[in-house]
Amino acid sequence: MAAKATDQAPVEAIADSEDLLMEILSRLPVKYLLRFKSVSKQWLNLISDRRFSLFHSQRHPNPPSSALFFNHSLCSSWSSTFEFIPLQNHHQVTDSPPFLSLFNSSSMAILQSTNGLVLCKSVSQSDLAYYIFNPTINQISQLPFPNASILLGNQSISVVGLNLAFDPSTSADYKVICVWKDNSCSYIHEIPHGINVYSPAIGEWKRSVNFFTPPFDMEFERGVYWNGNVLWLSHTEKTLCYDVQNECLKPLPLPPPSEGAYIGRFRYFGESRGHLHLVEIRTNCVSEFDILELDGDYMCWSVKYRVNLDVLGSEFPEMFQDCGDRFGRRFRFYAFSILGVIHGEEEGDSVLVVSIPGKILSYNFRTGITRSLCDVIDHSDKWLPFKGYNAYQYTPSLYRVEW
Repeated sequence: MAAKATDQAPVEAIADSEDLLMEILSRLPVKYLLRFKSVSKQWLNLISDRRFSLFHSQRHPNPPSSALFFNHSLCSSWSSTFEFIPLQNHHQVTDSPPFLSLFNSSSMAILQSTNGLVLCKSVSQSDLAYYIFNPTINQISQLPFPNASILLGNQSISVVGLNLAFDPSTSADYKVICVWKDNSCSYIHEIPHGINVYSPAIGEWKRSVNFFTPPFDMEFERGVYWNGNVLWLSHTEKTLCYDVQNECLKPLPLPPPSEGAYIGRFRYFGESRGHLHLVEIRTNCVSEFDILELDGDYMCWSVKYRVNLDVLGSEFPEMFQDCGDRFGRRFRFYAFSILGVIHGEEEGDSVLVVSIPGKILSYNFRTGITRSLCDVIDHSDKWLPFKGYNAYQYTPSLYRVEW
């Protein structure tokens, strides 16, 4: 009996030491911790504790995205139907996730996802509200409405975009960036804009940038958080980004256009595990395109991957639409949209996710293998059921959004 008691002593020591238990559990992936909540009340309380969630997030600063969820609509950003597609067949924890009912049972729209958190907007006939949501633990927190701190009695000012900045490896606090404009100016190229920032630690919006004039086509509603900055896309040769820590705007160079006019030249702009990617495609009648990556100094875009669509879709003929014009010339139309460039745990796990008529495909850059993730049905457009701007990465996180 004495020997048995001695054998159990280390186990009891771990169970009695919360710091030691935290040290051990914090090394595990989120999917296991979600299951371990049912082990005991002690484990449930520890894993649900804000201090543990921050410790775990800092220990796993760049976890890979395990799924995509997006608006099941070609044009409308307020559709009440969302799809959720795991990126791996062995994915178990978030299949048929409970949080999906929040989106599909309400007028909730996703604006942005960053490092496990989702910025949402709810629109009804009588109300407009913004939320920060962690779908992994099904926790949501409503933001104070930004207009009260921005308008200041000026009815000509309106909100043009909200963006989420969150990196648990550098800060325990997320921030929401609100860009507004003053519509009293009649010149479209000189409309003054400003920025207010919300921090849950402070609990209110504060003015950060008073007035600036951005490029006329800046997409403030589609910001990307990367390397401590919120970046916005313009189809010209220059754009802007907002430095969250220093609360200032900085220029961001864009690659020169490959040919012709600027408008609508970019088909994808997104981040994955510290990599910022940009894709320029002028027409769906070319068989190859490059995926560009920006260096950490914000100076140079370089080719990270080159994609051959004939190779990617070789086993999926529905991607190819062979057509002809009125002069009898034949050409091939490639029916696809880019949903994401996703980096895995290893470089060889990185994939390109695209939608084609009736399917979502995953293309591995290293192996050149394309596999079908799922079948999709969308009667709004038989060729292109989804758009990249409506797709959002799902990254498991324990971060608690309530303060």
